[in-house]
Amino acid sequence: MIFKLVKEGDGTSGPLGVKAATSWLNECGYRTRRGARWGIGPLYLILTRTTYKGEHRFNRKVWKTREAKPEADQITVPVEPIIEASLFDAVQARLRERNPKVTAPRVVSGPILLTGIATCASCGGGMTLRTGKSGRYRYYTCSVCARKGKTVCKGRSIPMEKLDRLVSEKLAERLLTPERVAKLLEGLVQRQSSRDEDYAKRLAALQAKLNSAEARLRRLYDAIEAGIADPSDATLKDRLVAAKQERDIA
Repeated sequence: MIFKLVKEGDGTSGPLGVKAATSWLNECGYRTRRGARWGIGPLYLILTRTTYKGEHRFNRKVWKTREAKPEADQITVPVEPIIEASLFDAVQARLRERNPKVTAPRVVSGPILLTGIATCASCGGGMTLRTGKSGRYRYYTCSVCARKGKTVCKGRSIPMEKLDRLVSEKLAERLLTPERVAKLLEGLVQRQSSRDEDYAKRLAALQAKLNSAEARLRRLYDAIEAGIADPSDATLKDRLVAAKQERDIA
């Protein structure tokens, strides 16, 4: 599920970043193996650990310095995979794309449609936002010209609304044909159906845990009322606490 959140999202939005996936898990009540809340670091380690696709690695770090060893020096042992290798590789590609060392966060999540995509036809530099009349007008303009002057590039500017419209219309004309849209919707329906099925299974499993815990509590209470069990018994108290915790978690 963690890998699917990063690759596809939860069905109500697009793919989630590591931070967003961490928040989603905590908000939905998921906890780590030790019962703690999720953190970005532990989640990132899971997403990048090859063990989950069936390749467990030993001898990964230098014992004294804890520095990572070259892959050639690491020992890979085949284990039973939990997820498909294609899903793992797709997540790694997405993590690389969103790496701030590779692509600045404002390019990935900024509100400007063509940030990091539009380039100047004269020098190949990126087009950046420029405003006029106290922000009333917005333009894409050559960042090289803006930073280094017209001796490097004569500069180009185009109204942002115009270029955004041209690109959007061309995308719609070439990509959003009835056949492509039908295929996209078919994939969305399949993912939604799969998500609904997973949700139903999770709900049924949690309901079974809840019913089991409540049944155990009723039996313990009945035993106390019938005088069969001693309410001061430490073991009985532990069993009551454990059953209540399981019920509350479910």
